Amino acid sequence: LTVKGKKRVYTGIPLWMVIAMVDGPDDKHPYRFDKTLWDRGYDVTITAADGYTVTFNTKEVAYDSLILAYTEDGKPVKGVPPLRIVGETSKKLWVKNPVEIELDISKKVEKEVFYFELVINGKVHKFTLKELENSPFYVELPGRYVTSAGSVRGGVYGGVKLVDLINQYTSLSAEDTLKAIAMDGYEMTYSGKQILDQKDGYWILAFKKDGEYLPLDPGYIRIIKVGESNPMIEGHLSVRMVKRVEVVKKKYENITLEIKGYMDFTLDRQTLESGISCHGVEVEYKGHVYKGIPLWRLLAYSDDPKYAPHKQDPSIKSYNEELALKGYKVRVIAEDGYSITLDSRDLNKEDGVIIAMYRDGELIEDEGPLVLVWDRSLKIEGIKKVKNVVKIELIF
Repeated sequence: LTVKGKKRVYTGIPLWMVIAMVDGPDDKHPYRFDKTLWDRGYDVTITAADGYTVTFNTKEVAYDSLILAYTEDGKPVKGVPPLRIVGETSKKLWVKNPVEIELDISKKVEKEVFYFELVINGKVHKFTLKELENSPFYVELPGRYVTSAGSVRGGVYGGVKLVDLINQYTSLSAEDTLKAIAMDGYEMTYSGKQILDQKDGYWILAFKKDGEYLPLDPGYIRIIKVGESNPMIEGHLSVRMVKRVEVVKKKYENITLEIKGYMDFTLDRQTLESGISCHGVEVEYKGHVYKGIPLWRLLAYSDDPKYAPHKQDPSIKSYNEELALKGYKVRVIAEDGYSITLDSRDLNKEDGVIIAMYRDGELIEDEGPLVLVWDRSLKIEGIKKVKNVVKIELIF
């Protein structure tokens, strides 16, 4: 940042992280920052040790434009407390040695009512949590899910049976496709057959756990399977912060991708969707926008003889960058046998080479369901477009 004509380097934490401690109901770490509230606008008053104060409305300032700095050019900030609020804003908002930050939320913002949306054939049906709780389809039963790190989470969940809620408006069939969309943009699709399978329990829209309402994060609504047998599902199927569920009268098509190396895996559609929701990258290729997961992230499934990605201790890195930099071959194979061979050193942490599942916002059908494309500004030896990718081999 420029201060009186000189460049200064500040180290600190984003101001929004501090504000997150008091802008919502969270009373312990991790605190969730309410960006929606910030964008709607409320007053923030910052007071310095010398009594100087400044007030701004959040609606007029980018949430990530200010930091609470504790060093300047590598040295502690002068004064007591040794802090300074700086950022890419008007210098009027810069405050030396702040001692108090006050948020005037209650007077400026009315509490927003949460609505869950069920979309069937394009028609939107909205429900408050109270309406869902008063539904005849409300149940309280145990359920569990296993996280990507292998931890099992569970409890007695209260919510409405998803099938029964849908069947008020249409008859859910095994051929249908359901898409769950979370408030943070995460998406997951389910087959009608999967949701209709009630041998070990019911898929529900849960908004209570052990008698308590779920907080905004990981609530207000979580999809989970519950039943007397305490069923357990994969964590990526238990979508949290669900805002809407769409029922699409279109056959659910499974997608699989084999990955072979030190370990062998077959990834299904839902695993791929979860990866794209978390690590998705868009690439423009010959007039179309493709979206998928970077190829280097998929290598993590098979680049270690002992540890699969995520299914391990958090201290162990899921991707073996050291091995990738030493160099091994990566063969990308299509269903018809066509293949290309790439070098792991060229792919190392390169987000511009992806296995795409979407083109212009839709599932790829004519050349898919999976396609290798890349940012054509990259110079990668041997790379070519691969349609209908079915297998990735790591050759050591």
